[in-house]
Amino acid sequence: FDDDASPPPPPPRPPSGLPHWTEPPSGEHPRILPDSEPPPEVDDDLKAWSALSTGPRWRDQPTDWDEADFHEDILDDPETRMGALGAGTGEEDDDEAEAFGDRVARKAPVSVGSRIPSRPQPSSSQSRRPRFPRPAGTGDEGGGSEAPPAPRDVTTSIITGAVALAVVILAAVIGPGGLVFLTGVALVIAVAELYQAFRTRGYHPATLLGVAGTASLSWGIYWRGGEALPLVLALFMVFCLLWYLAGVVRARPVVNIAVTALGFFYVGFLGSFAAVILKLYGDDGVGILLGAIIATAAYDAGAFFGGRWAGRTPLAADISPGKTVEGAIGATFATIVVCLAVVAQIGPWDGGDAFLLAIVVSVVAPLGDLCESMLKRDLDIKDTGSILPGHGGLLDRIDALLFVVPATYYLARILDLTIG
Repeated sequence: FDDDASPPPPPPRPPSGLPHWTEPPSGEHPRILPDSEPPPEVDDDLKAWSALSTGPRWRDQPTDWDEADFHEDILDDPETRMGALGAGTGEEDDDEAEAFGDRVARKAPVSVGSRIPSRPQPSSSQSRRPRFPRPAGTGDEGGGSEAPPAPRDVTTSIITGAVALAVVILAAVIGPGGLVFLTGVALVIAVAELYQAFRTRGYHPATLLGVAGTASLSWGIYWRGGEALPLVLALFMVFCLLWYLAGVVRARPVVNIAVTALGFFYVGFLGSFAAVILKLYGDDGVGILLGAIIATAAYDAGAFFGGRWAGRTPLAADISPGKTVEGAIGATFATIVVCLAVVAQIGPWDGGDAFLLAIVVSVVAPLGDLCESMLKRDLDIKDTGSILPGHGGLLDRIDALLFVVPATYYLARILDLTIG
């Protein structure tokens, strides 16, 4: 290229008068003028809008609302309705509705400024609902809040309870070893049910560690006594932390470690007092533990039938609406009768000790029931499992025992129960 050559002349301006895109900015703002008068329909619209005020209007006095900006007849013109406001105004709507087999219900138009009917408010009985949904059931075990509760198969429940009690008595006949093995298996199943319930609500507990810790605690205490307790607790806590540190379960470690520990201490630790009784008292421990089991079974049966026949007043409506004060009174009476008639015949219990056991069970057993009901309500489940026909899960049957067995252990220590 020739450096001395003059630059080419700029291109001519376009007919619009705007600078060409290759030219530098001029800093001017072009003014666009209409070439002709607007169409009549546009002019009418502009005149209609020109009637409005050019500034905001403030209404801070009651009298300021006497004058309306728009007339109701203008806004409620049936001929200018559009969309949903125009539905049902012409005969074509009736024809279309009849084509679909529906009947059009004519309603009076709602004008601007009129009050819209408020939504009907629920009655006081509907607004005061329980905080937790009520599961289906009958008697002292709860019932649905809206639909009638499904009747429990009482015959199946009685048969299942009788078979379970027979298995416990058979293990007691075998001796402390057979009974501690049975209690260990029951605790393992119960804690597995609880962890499965946690999983249904989105938690990720270390189920394998909880099951292994529960079994190790009960059988370790019966094998080595009190020395096994700190060892199992320490190993359980350390391996729980390492479980999530190693990424075996990739989930929130704080929440899930807490959930795993809850299942272990609630089921495994409280249930391990059965092994403590059998280890400390030997053959006498079989009678002590068997008395606690029979007294708890009597309380559960009394609560069920008492609440079924005479239950009126809820014991804890927000937690377990099906449990009633009348059921608790009937359960206490049944526990005292069974303890004096049956448990007092089992060594090392006598009449006075059996009566004290009935009082302890009547106080502690409902607390165990309510605590498990609280967990189930929070998890929004009715039963923790279905292994026992007519009863639900195994944890649903031993929830009271988890509180009764530790209380029985300390009662036995206070009374210094021995056969000899």
